[in-house]
Amino acid sequence: MILCAWCEAKGQPGGAARDPASAEWRAVSHEYAREAKRNGLASHGICSACLPLVLTEWGLKGR
Repeated sequence: MILCAWCEAKGQPGGAARDPASAEWRAVSHEYAREAKRNGLASHGICSACLPLVLTEWGLKGR
C-alpha cells in the first residue's frame, strides 16, 4: 500500500492510500494509515489532492 506522506502532515481531514498496481487514491482514516505504517505494510507517495500543495510549497508550481 502506498500512503500519501502529506495528508496528515498538512492537516487534511483524512489520509489517502492506493494499491501499488493502481493509480487511484482512496480516502482512509489517519488511524488506518498509522496502523499500516506500524505494521510495515506501507510506503509513501504524494496523492493527487496534495500534489498542488507540495508544488506550491516547494516553489515548483507552473514548471
